Amino acid sequence: MHYPNLFVIGAPKCGTSALYKWLNAHHEIFVPRSKEPHHFSTEYCLTPRLSQYLEHYRDWTSKEKWALDASVWYLHSPTAIPKILEVRPDARFIVMLRKPTQMIPSMHQQQVLNGNEFEHDLSSALLLNDERLVGKSSAVFKGYPPEQLAYFQSCALGRQMKRLLSWVDESQVHIILHEELEKDPSQVLNQVYGFLDLNPILPTTFERVNEGRVRRYPTLDRITKSLGSWKIRAGITFRFGILSWLRSVNQKKQIRPPLTEEQYNEIHKRMTPDVYMLSRCINRDLSHWLSPQRRYGGKIPHDSKDIL
Repeated sequence: MHYPNLFVIGAPKCGTSALYKWLNAHHEIFVPRSKEPHHFSTEYCLTPRLSQYLEHYRDWTSKEKWALDASVWYLHSPTAIPKILEVRPDARFIVMLRKPTQMIPSMHQQQVLNGNEFEHDLSSALLLNDERLVGKSSAVFKGYPPEQLAYFQSCALGRQMKRLLSWVDESQVHIILHEELEKDPSQVLNQVYGFLDLNPILPTTFERVNEGRVRRYPTLDRITKSLGSWKIRAGITFRFGILSWLRSVNQKKQIRPPLTEEQYNEIHKRMTPDVYMLSRCINRDLSHWLSPQRRYGGKIPHDSKDIL
C-alpha cells in the first residue's frame, strides 16, 4: 500500500491552494488531481474506502520522493493525525497559519460560496457559533459538519497547533505564516523545499490563486448542491458533469467587504487567548495580530489581498 508521506494539513483559507499548485510543478513530488481527499478525518471524510483513497496514488513511482495529501481540515480534526501516524510515522506535515481577523471572514465567504453556510451575513453567522459547536445545524447545509462553521473554534489555530505538537515531533512539521507568503512567496517556497530536502523549482510568476467569489444565483446553487448530495446518497456514480458545470459558471469574483468595527472587536476579543497560545506553541511573536487597526467610517480596511 502506497500511503502518501507529505501532508498539507491546513488551515483553510491560509494559502494551501497556492502551495498545492506550486508543489505540483516539482518533478520529485507526486500531486494527485484531488487536492483534498480527506480520508483520515472521521468527522469529515470524503474518501471513506481505503481503495478509493489509495487510487489517488496509484501512479506514484520511485521517481518521486514525496506524495502529497493537502486536506485542509486535518489540522482541525481530533482523529486525522493519529490515523496518519499509524500508517506513516515518518510523515512530514506542512501547516499554514493566518491571523483570525483575516481568516474568519475569508472562511465565511468561502463557505457561503461552497453552499455549506446559509447565513450570508458574517455578524449573524458568528452569533451561531456556540449552537454549531454543540452540533446544531443552524443555517448549515444538511450533512455538513456544523462544528466547522463554528468559526471561533475552527479558526482557533493555537489550540489545534498545541494538539498537533503533542503528537508529532517538531522536526516533522513546517510552519508557514500567510503574511510571509504574501510578502515573499519565493522565499517561503524555498524554505519548503529545504524542509523536503529538494532542489527548488520556482514558478516564473506567483499568480493569484483562489480569489474571493460569490454565487450569482444562490438559490440555483443550493438546488444544484442538493441534487449532487442526493446522487451520492442514492449511490449513483455515473457523471455527465452538468451539476459541476452549473456550479462553476454560477459564480463571480467579488472583493470581500471590510470588517465593521463591531465585527473586528468581536473577533479580536474571542480569539486573543488563542493567538497567545499559538505564539507560545510556535515560538513566534504574533503580537501584531492583536494590534488595533485604523478605522475609516466604522470600517476596518483590508490588510490582506486575500488571494492565496
